[in-house]
Amino acid sequence: MNIEPLRNKAEQYIRLWNLEPDGGPFNSNWALLWPVTRGSEKFMLKIQSETGREAQGVRALQLFDGYGAVRIFENENDVQLLERIVIPDNKPTLMQMIVDGDDDIATNILCGTAIQLHEYAKTINRTEYASFEKGNGGGPAESDIYKGGIASEDTPMFERGLELAESIKQADGSKRILIHGDLWCGNILYSDNRGWLAIDPQPKIALPAQEYAMWLGYVADGIPSEIIVNKNRIERQNKIISERTGIAQKDILQFAWLKALGLGAWASPGPWKEQQIELAKIIDDLLHKE
Repeated sequence: MNIEPLRNKAEQYIRLWNLEPDGGPFNSNWALLWPVTRGSEKFMLKIQSETGREAQGVRALQLFDGYGAVRIFENENDVQLLERIVIPDNKPTLMQMIVDGDDDIATNILCGTAIQLHEYAKTINRTEYASFEKGNGGGPAESDIYKGGIASEDTPMFERGLELAESIKQADGSKRILIHGDLWCGNILYSDNRGWLAIDPQPKIALPAQEYAMWLGYVADGIPSEIIVNKNRIERQNKIISERTGIAQKDILQFAWLKALGLGAWASPGPWKEQQIELAKIIDDLLHKE
């Protein structure tokens, strides 16, 4: 990513919005980020690298209005002024908790964040939903299944995933709400001022159970795969999520299975693809457990 044009654009908005740099800029996968201040308040200036790439995520943050998510104060031409989260040195991230064996604590934090988002989502005028994609569980794309890299004996499992995803998409939408859509351990951060907050949504209009798919169906970089691709972990964390949210364990597992399938089909050949497919197989076995 060429950051020089993004830096020039950032400097333009620093002047326009009367901001002061508070350190140097740095880049994420799809944006340039620059800590800034205005008076005594701290913000994060975010410059998107692709026009419109995160437009729906920005709109979701505006609609959540700071309830369970980072606040957004300005938005113009793929440039946002966000609440800056200052993470205390003595506060472990959710990823660190999982790696250190405190998975139960991390899952409870996930649930608390998601519940807060969903409760507020129920108050949002449903006319706002028209601008968001309808969720199908993140299942596999047909083109990904047949592009190669999936063993022939696994193809029927992916085809079953296609059927389930389509049935979910066509189901009654009255119970759907605006969900964050990408709640994994890297997208929930601790703020000294406001507690645990979600960032970087990939919003969908979906059943609440879909919110937990990434937590159980994604082999996250930075966590040893044997922690995530683990039947006991999936069963235990699924039970915690179900008890906290009141959502049936089978419903949560179905969406986790679709997410694992979708990522497994999409991924390029290699260890991560194999891990995602193995995770999907484990969840599939749990779904059919007597």
